[in-house]
Amino acid sequence: MSNTSYAASGVVKGEANMQEKLRVIWMLLSLAISPITLTEKIKGQETQDALTFYNEGLEYYRSGKYKEAADSLFKAVTVKGTRALVAPGPQWRDAFTKLGIAQSIIGNDTGAFLSFMVVVENRSEGEKTQVIRLDTDSSRAYFNLGTVYYTSHGFPGMREFSMEAAIQCFKRAISLKPDYEEAYEYLGYSYDAQHKYEKAIDAYQEAIHRTPEKAEPYNALGLAYRSLKRYAEAIDVLKKSISLESDFVAPHQHLGMTYFDIGDRRSAMKQYEILKKLSPESAAELRAYGKTKSSSK
Repeated sequence: MSNTSYAASGVVKGEANMQEKLRVIWMLLSLAISPITLTEKIKGQETQDALTFYNEGLEYYRSGKYKEAADSLFKAVTVKGTRALVAPGPQWRDAFTKLGIAQSIIGNDTGAFLSFMVVVENRSEGEKTQVIRLDTDSSRAYFNLGTVYYTSHGFPGMREFSMEAAIQCFKRAISLKPDYEEAYEYLGYSYDAQHKYEKAIDAYQEAIHRTPEKAEPYNALGLAYRSLKRYAEAIDVLKKSISLESDFVAPHQHLGMTYFDIGDRRSAMKQYEILKKLSPESAAELRAYGKTKSSSK
């Protein structure tokens, strides 16, 4: 298996967390009876109630009362407890977009992720490859929108555009909050997904500069160095990741793989022994990788 395929397999902790968030969201979506539109589901007084909540939410939003805006906008896109999963027109897409912004500002990141996902997934074919513009200076809102694009890489009509959109959103978040470590980290993941490893390295180093005590960026940086066959640098930063969080599985696995890459089987097997206690599955993957390297000689 190639370096890249391992990097994309969810062993980067931040990426694994995002994939888990996406799994939970799709589980929530699957619990709905079926994708519905407001015009199909709401009639008469219910339509008027939804519009009332929408307009109320807009007033709260414009006055900076984001918790109240989030409450009202959520009611506007909710009918008897069933989320309106398809936003059929500009008005209701706007409701979901502003809901996502308000949720970001008040710290409801999972809610914001879901709201932005609805907007991204229900744009017209002509709009799908245009990055959504947010009428806010909230760095968190742009970060949350970026994570939606980041996780939508395999969706129909998105493909490579999703990573470009994610990069634009993470850069916008950083421009609004220059010390935004997490945005730098995900900017690096996005460049990694494009195989732009030098740019990924720059982003990870910026993340490390801001939170040098965090293990994840060192692990990701090690992966990027390894992808460029800069093995000595990869080993150094992977060891640093482990020193910061000794039970973090990913750097142990990647360090073992790097040792196999350079033919240091003894050091690789030391990581294997550690992984057997931390994650038997990861240990088995490392051993399989070692056998692949041996058979390819």
